[in-house]
Amino acid sequence: NRGVLYRLQEKYDLALSDFSKAIEINGNYAMAYYNRGSLYDDQKKYDLALADYNKAIDINPNYAEAYLVRGALYYDLGKYELALADFSKAIEINGNYAMAYNNRGVLYQDQKKYQLALADFNKAIEINPNLAEAYVNRGLLYKNLQKYDLALSDFSKAIEINRNFAEAYANRGLLYAKLKQTEKAKIDLQQAAILFLQQNNMAAYEKVMQILQKLGG
Repeated sequence: NRGVLYRLQEKYDLALSDFSKAIEINGNYAMAYYNRGSLYDDQKKYDLALADYNKAIDINPNYAEAYLVRGALYYDLGKYELALADFSKAIEINGNYAMAYNNRGVLYQDQKKYQLALADFNKAIEINPNLAEAYVNRGLLYKNLQKYDLALSDFSKAIEINRNFAEAYANRGLLYAKLKQTEKAKIDLQQAAILFLQQNNMAAYEKVMQILQKLGG
């Protein structure tokens, strides 16, 4: 789909034009609403994104991906019960939807429902052993439960899967710092800073640099 390609290239006006044209041609094209909603989401136009996700689901009530992205939007907006309902609906439609389990696990972790969170992260990893995000999230859960060896193992696995996963380096570095393994912490945090900078995530970059300064690195 040309519109999807434009979106990936951050040519948002061209992408919007293509998605809107597809909807004009076929008003029951659920994927076009989903794609346009994702574009609005990227642009932080949340009301427009939500309207398009709702329309996609109205047209196709079994559209698991639309429930996932709407759930993620609800999560970002602090509407946690609605997010939980959408992640659970996505799983009900597709029992092998690893990212839906991952996202629901994050929500459960926020709510301190640690056993439910762990079960969801485990299921996400069972379905997709290369889902780096799930390893990071499970690692954070293990860290909260003071199971530091398991946390380090999960952060390391995420890095093994994706060498450019800045958050994985950052979280492993922070845990090394907590464990007073300062040199290892510095190495990971420096790598995280480089990656955050490359990815133009300046807020995360500044945060990591402040921690490095405190560590003397």
